[in-house]
Amino acid sequence: MYNNVGIIGPAIPPRITDLNLNEFDRVMRINVRGTVAGIKHSAQVMMPLGSGSLLCTSSISGLMGGFGPHPYSISKFTIPGIVKSVECELCRSGIRINCISHCNASYGQENRSVLSRGDGGADYRDSEWDGRALGGGNRCSQSSGVLGL
Repeated sequence: MYNNVGIIGPAIPPRITDLNLNEFDRVMRINVRGTVAGIKHSAQVMMPLGSGSLLCTSSISGLMGGFGPHPYSISKFTIPGIVKSVECELCRSGIRINCISHCNASYGQENRSVLSRGDGGADYRDSEWDGRALGGGNRCSQSSGVLGL
């Protein structure tokens, strides 16, 4: 199951001192609670089968900071922790779980995807550049090897 939950929330105000905590709570509720709910309900189906695979989406914003609004970055920082929290339990039931932290940073004619590793590090993988603009940014299509964890 591809567990891709997330909203960015408002980009303004950009400063932590001006942060609206109600908006922060809304982003956390959707991004963090939504990820946990996806894992919970998927595990309820997969555990009796004794197998399955979950891939949760984080973001480069959660790994490095400064790439998005504070609520989004903080919420995406939690996703690898959620995965680490449940991985042993799910593994005992034959379920694999992993986390991908993607970015669309352009390096010449290729893009790179950042995959979180279980040891806290990150792997960088090439993805295909399709050359099309989407909303002012570049769009890339991930190679199947990147998402096939």
